[in-house]
Amino acid sequence: MKKKIFELMGIAVMIAVVLVACRAEGEIENFYSFSREEEDPESEETHQETVLEENEDAILVQEEWEQVYVHVCGAVMNPGVYALPVGSRLYEATALAGGLAQEADTDGINLARTLKDGEQVRIPFQGEEIQTDGLININRADESQLCQIPGVGASKAKAILLYRETNGPFDSIEALMKVSGIKEGLLEQMRPYITCE
Repeated sequence: MKKKIFELMGIAVMIAVVLVACRAEGEIENFYSFSREEEDPESEETHQETVLEENEDAILVQEEWEQVYVHVCGAVMNPGVYALPVGSRLYEATALAGGLAQEADTDGINLARTLKDGEQVRIPFQGEEIQTDGLININRADESQLCQIPGVGASKAKAILLYRETNGPFDSIEALMKVSGIKEGLLEQMRPYITCE
């Protein structure tokens, strides 16, 4: 009786081993067929083409986002709206507008300043008075005009003129804080009365 039980157990173990082996062999075949599909050169090329197309689309979208549109007018050869890459300078916009007219007055503008999207830049003609709505232009004002700004006396007016002569026109009102003696409090006092355009 014990002998028959051992025989039956042996047969059961053998059947189990055969079934496990068969199942493992089927998984190995599936693995190899899956690997061969992955290595298919045509499907790899198709995948690469798809990735390239997606990258090109992304680059085109990125290029559209990385432009600024600027209206250049006044003393240029071809006034108009121009698209330039982000970070472009005013001299590049004037070049796109055909260059400066012979009568252009660039003393009061900063051709090296960075452009902002949607802005209008007017290049003045020689002798042209720029309308500033009663504001004092810190790039064009002389000492007596600078002294009319609240908080600015003769010494600060001279410091502004010296800075302007040494470094060129101010590209923003905030740049006044680079002038010796002008701190944030004084700048806020001056701000309603000045412009740098």
